[in-house]
Amino acid sequence: MTIRKQSSDWKLNLPSVPRAFLFDTADSTNTFLKEQADLGAEHLSIAVTKSQSAGRGRGDRVWVSPEGNVFWSILLRPDSSWPSLTSLPLVLALAVHRSLAQIVGSDSGLKIKWPNDILLDGKKVCGMLLETSVKQRRGEGHPISWCVVGIGINVNSHPEATMNYQATDLVTSGVENVTRDVVIEILSAEVANIVSLWSRDGFPAFRVEVEGSLAFLGEEIDVVTGVDREQRQQGRLIGLSKDGLAKIEAEDGLKTLSAGEVFGI
Repeated sequence: MTIRKQSSDWKLNLPSVPRAFLFDTADSTNTFLKEQADLGAEHLSIAVTKSQSAGRGRGDRVWVSPEGNVFWSILLRPDSSWPSLTSLPLVLALAVHRSLAQIVGSDSGLKIKWPNDILLDGKKVCGMLLETSVKQRRGEGHPISWCVVGIGINVNSHPEATMNYQATDLVTSGVENVTRDVVIEILSAEVANIVSLWSRDGFPAFRVEVEGSLAFLGEEIDVVTGVDREQRQQGRLIGLSKDGLAKIEAEDGLKTLSAGEVFGI
């Protein structure tokens, strides 16, 4: 049974979004917004909850969701003028990077781990999940009906280290006077702004800034790919393509990767 409890005590200033669905608790903000997308919710509508009972990350992994952290999703409705969605994860990661830099400082050790995680001092502080719906009938307009993006930011707590990564949160990392609600307000404004600019100008307008914030740039990395994580590609991360693909200098030549999980070597 899905349990959701809408909230009336949030005090958020969110002028950049047309509608905000606010909850005390929810199963998943992504699941909720996908339902609302099919019911006609507006572009840039968001869902926020204080805690989740069924939060998910990439690869259908559990996203631990205790109260005190950010659990936030946004609905995007692409139109025919939009660039390829290949670069969307990186652009959204840049929006998170910009948001957190306002809070922790631009020289604080914040990095984008391709394609869309955020590291703070080498540990994961933010993850992202993108889910899309393809139009059943192809015609005019963008082939994607909607895209729901879920962003989780560790503010006051973080999960224990797993086999995949070490995690941290803003408070543990020494950030003072930070609140979940301030993070949500800054994040909502930055994402709405960057989606507007990217949809008009494309990824090339952000490529230099993203590369300048990229974790492991110029270093040897191991990239795990494939549905069952059965494939690996090793090499030196040398940059990004015009569409946001990772360019890897491998022993057998230059490779470009569209997806995968990056680990330093």
